[in-house]
Amino acid sequence: MSDNAKLEASKATLDLGLNGEPVHYKGACHCRKIQYEFDHSEIKQIRECNCSICTQKGGRFVYTPGNRFHLTVGSLDDDMTAYQFNKKIIKHYFCSTCGCAPFGFAAGGKVIGINVRSMEDFDMKKVEIEYFDGANM
Repeated sequence: MSDNAKLEASKATLDLGLNGEPVHYKGACHCRKIQYEFDHSEIKQIRECNCSICTQKGGRFVYTPGNRFHLTVGSLDDDMTAYQFNKKIIKHYFCSTCGCAPFGFAAGGKVIGINVRSMEDFDMKKVEIEYFDGANM
Protein backbone atom coordinates (compact mmCIF):
# COMPACT_ATOMS: atom_id res chain seq x y z
CA MET A 1 0.00 0.00 0.00
CA SER A 2 1.40 3.44 -0.90
CA ASP A 3 2.07 6.08 1.78
CA ASN A 4 -0.84 8.18 0.48
CA ALA A 5 -3.19 5.21 0.58
CA LYS A 6 -2.11 4.44 4.17
CA LEU A 7 -2.73 8.05 5.19
CA GLU A 8 -6.16 8.12 3.54
CA ALA A 9 -7.11 4.83 5.22
CA SER A 10 -6.03 6.30 8.56
CA LYS A 11 -8.17 9.41 8.05
CA ALA A 12 -11.19 7.29 7.16
CA THR A 13 -11.19 5.73 10.65
CA LEU A 14 -10.39 8.95 12.51
CA ASP A 15 -13.14 10.15 14.87
CA LEU A 16 -13.09 13.96 14.85
CA GLY A 17 -15.85 14.19 17.43
CA LEU A 18 -18.48 15.70 15.15
CA ASN A 19 -21.25 13.19 15.92
CA GLY A 20 -23.32 13.74 19.02
CA GLU A 21 -23.60 16.55 21.51
CA PRO A 22 -20.38 18.52 21.93
CA VAL A 23 -18.55 18.28 25.24
CA HIS A 24 -16.12 21.04 26.23
CA TYR A 25 -12.65 19.75 27.14
CA LYS A 26 -9.63 21.58 28.55
CA GLY A 27 -5.99 20.80 29.01
CA ALA A 28 -2.51 22.20 29.53
CA CYS A 29 1.17 21.46 29.56
CA HIS A 30 2.77 20.65 32.94
CA CYS A 31 3.78 24.25 33.80
CA ARG A 32 0.44 25.59 32.48
CA LYS A 33 2.18 28.12 30.25
CA ILE A 34 0.16 26.52 27.43
CA GLN A 35 -3.55 25.94 27.99
CA TYR A 36 -6.14 24.90 25.45
CA GLU A 37 -9.77 23.96 25.03
CA PHE A 38 -11.76 22.14 22.38
CA ASP A 39 -15.20 20.73 21.68
CA HIS A 40 -15.68 17.07 20.80
CA SER A 41 -18.48 14.58 21.19
CA GLU A 42 -18.09 12.35 24.25
CA ILE A 43 -14.72 10.67 23.85
CA LYS A 44 -15.13 6.91 23.74
CA GLN A 45 -11.96 5.93 21.89
CA ILE A 46 -8.41 7.24 21.79
CA ARG A 47 -5.52 6.32 19.54
CA GLU A 48 -2.08 5.10 20.55
CA CYS A 49 0.51 5.41 17.82
CA ASN A 50 3.67 3.31 17.60
CA CYS A 51 5.80 5.77 15.60
CA SER A 52 9.15 6.59 17.13
CA ILE A 53 8.18 9.91 18.72
CA CYS A 54 4.79 8.80 20.07
CA THR A 55 6.41 5.71 21.57
CA GLN A 56 9.06 7.77 23.33
CA LYS A 57 6.70 10.43 24.66
CA GLY A 58 3.89 8.02 25.54
CA GLY A 59 1.27 9.87 23.55
CA ARG A 60 -2.34 8.76 23.33
CA PHE A 61 -4.48 10.96 21.17
CA VAL A 62 -7.92 12.21 20.35
CA TYR A 63 -8.47 14.29 17.22
CA THR A 64 -10.54 17.36 16.48
CA PRO A 65 -10.88 19.79 13.59
CA GLY A 66 -8.58 22.78 13.85
CA ASN A 67 -11.50 25.20 14.06
CA ARG A 68 -12.71 23.50 17.28
CA PHE A 69 -9.36 23.87 19.07
CA HIS A 70 -8.25 27.10 20.78
CA LEU A 71 -5.24 28.12 22.82
CA THR A 72 -6.50 30.03 25.86
CA VAL A 73 -3.09 30.74 27.39
CA GLY A 74 0.23 30.94 25.58
CA SER A 75 1.28 31.19 21.97
CA LEU A 76 2.56 28.69 19.41
CA ASP A 77 5.22 31.16 18.28
CA ASP A 78 6.41 32.44 21.66
CA ASP A 79 5.90 29.54 24.07
CA MET A 80 6.21 26.37 22.03
CA THR A 81 8.68 24.58 19.81
CA ALA A 82 7.52 22.65 16.75
CA TYR A 83 9.22 19.43 15.72
CA GLN A 84 8.75 17.47 12.50
CA PHE A 85 10.46 14.33 11.29
CA ASN A 86 10.35 11.73 8.56
CA LYS A 87 7.65 12.76 6.05
CA LYS A 88 6.78 15.92 8.04
CA ILE A 89 3.06 15.15 8.06
CA ILE A 90 2.55 16.30 11.65
CA LYS A 91 3.94 19.28 13.55
CA HIS A 92 4.51 18.04 17.10
CA TYR A 93 4.41 20.94 19.56
CA PHE A 94 6.33 21.02 22.85
CA CYS A 95 6.21 23.62 25.62
CA SER A 96 9.52 25.51 25.53
CA THR A 97 9.52 25.68 29.34
CA CYS A 98 8.45 22.24 30.68
CA GLY A 99 8.90 20.11 27.55
CA CYS A 100 5.43 18.57 27.60
CA ALA A 101 3.88 17.70 24.25
CA PRO A 102 0.16 18.40 24.59
CA PHE A 103 -0.80 18.38 20.88
CA GLY A 104 0.26 18.27 17.26
CA PHE A 105 -1.09 19.76 14.05
CA ALA A 106 -1.73 17.63 10.97
CA ALA A 107 -2.95 18.58 7.50
CA GLY A 108 -1.70 22.14 7.87
CA GLY A 109 -3.65 22.66 11.10
CA LYS A 110 -6.94 21.29 9.80
CA VAL A 111 -6.69 18.38 12.28
CA ILE A 112 -5.32 18.63 15.81
CA GLY A 113 -4.11 15.55 17.65
CA ILE A 114 -4.47 16.17 21.39
CA ASN A 115 -2.47 14.07 23.83
CA VAL A 116 -5.16 12.97 26.28
CA ARG A 117 -2.51 12.76 29.00
CA SER A 118 -2.51 16.58 28.97
CA MET A 119 -6.29 16.90 29.36
CA GLU A 120 -7.94 17.93 32.62
CA ASP A 121 -10.11 15.33 34.37
CA PHE A 122 -9.85 12.75 31.58
CA ASP A 123 -9.91 9.10 32.64
CA MET A 124 -8.18 6.89 30.05
CA LYS A 125 -9.46 3.76 31.81
CA LYS A 126 -12.98 4.58 30.62
CA VAL A 127 -12.24 4.60 26.89
CA GLU A 128 -11.24 2.09 24.26
CA ILE A 129 -7.70 2.32 22.89
CA GLU A 130 -7.17 1.88 19.17
CA TYR A 131 -3.61 0.95 18.27
CA PHE A 132 -2.37 2.78 15.19
CA ASP A 133 0.60 1.64 13.11
CA GLY A 134 2.25 5.02 12.56
CA ALA A 135 5.68 3.38 12.35
CA ASN A 136 4.78 2.05 8.92
CA MET A 137 3.23 5.19 7.46
